[in-house]
Amino acid sequence: MSKRRWNARLACVLVLLAKHSFKGLAALLFVTLAAIFATAPLLADALPPPLASDFVADENVVEMGDWVTFHNLTTGGTEPYTKAEWDFDGDGIPETIIEGSHAEVIADVAWIYLTLGIYTVILTMTDSTPMTSSLERLDYITVLHTTPWLNPHFVADKTEVEVGELIVFTNLTAGGTHPYMTAEWDFDADGIPEIIIRNLTGDITGEGMVMSDIYYTYSTPGVYTARLTMSDSTPVTGFEDRIDYITVIERVIWNCPIGGVALIAPNPMAGRPFLTVAVDPAEITVSAGAELWIILYLDETTGEWLYYIPGFVDNTLTLLEPDQYYYVVVSDACTLTIPQRT
Repeated sequence: MSKRRWNARLACVLVLLAKHSFKGLAALLFVTLAAIFATAPLLADALPPPLASDFVADENVVEMGDWVTFHNLTTGGTEPYTKAEWDFDGDGIPETIIEGSHAEVIADVAWIYLTLGIYTVILTMTDSTPMTSSLERLDYITVLHTTPWLNPHFVADKTEVEVGELIVFTNLTAGGTHPYMTAEWDFDADGIPEIIIRNLTGDITGEGMVMSDIYYTYSTPGVYTARLTMSDSTPVTGFEDRIDYITVIERVIWNCPIGGVALIAPNPMAGRPFLTVAVDPAEITVSAGAELWIILYLDETTGEWLYYIPGFVDNTLTLLEPDQYYYVVVSDACTLTIPQRT
């Protein structure tokens, strides 16, 4: 009803009150007001219902890494709605804020949970007045993990090699959600992968590439920790460190041109085996057709002779040190190979 028509009816009420005695006032007022409100809507009926945030999820119990779709069922208020704020873990900080047209604000949203737990979800809506309304659903989403955990694992075909020697690494990863998406190989565990293999097709065929054997060579002597980091299609990421897994050595080759006599290092004919690190004499190998008989060392501080005899259990010479002189006796002219592990 227009403001003009309301004013006219009010004027009629005032005229009637002026013409009638106080005795009939109550009855007259009741009849007049009843006539007015019988034809005029109540003010409360003319207002929109209050804004009421509401939503449901398509699933309440989900697997870790699965998407959950939330349907916005908000009603009331004054359209268009201008903002939807979704807090998927109930921490008071919205993970998703949507502003735009009414259709965009009221649209469904999806969220992925990557951590086990029970989550409260809060939706806060704003209409164009602007009024706000929030709905909190306590302990609404339960995130489980029922599939086997991703378990990265690998082996090498050899764990002690020389500099430049080829090593084959085999990926034995199991568990998780197939297909696997990436394999990152860090052969020295410095945090920077030397090789990254990606599943470019996103399917089992691409997983075959991710799981393929890897060939690698080390250029520097040392003891290395190797790391394999895998990610599946959830995506969940895991890694395996194999501590001090690969030993890379250099070998000193020493030619002994004389057999059956003691050679002192350096020998004018043989040169000197320049050692960079100490070595157990038991690790020295002799070329085919010859034998290592004995290694002798004179400790000038004590005047004592130390000796190493292959196969003898009471050897007193247990390490060959750099920058020292040793007497070496071999059966024939040969080549000694001396490993050097840094």
